[in-house]
Amino acid sequence: MQNVTRLPKALLLIGILLMLPAAWLLMCRTAQAMAPQLLDRTAKKTDTRRRP
Repeated sequence: MQNVTRLPKALLLIGILLMLPAAWLLMCRTAQAMAPQLLDRTAKKTDTRRRP
C-alpha cells in the first residue's frame, strides 16, 4: 500500500525535474530575442546601433 502513495509524489518530482531545463532554455531564448545586447558577451560597446 505504501507504493501507491509514493508513486504520485515520484511522478510529480520527475515531471518538475524534466520541466526545469525546458523552462531555462525558454527563458534564455526569450531574453535573447527581447534584448540581444544583454546576453551577447562578444559584442563591443561600439558595435551597438546608433540613431543618425
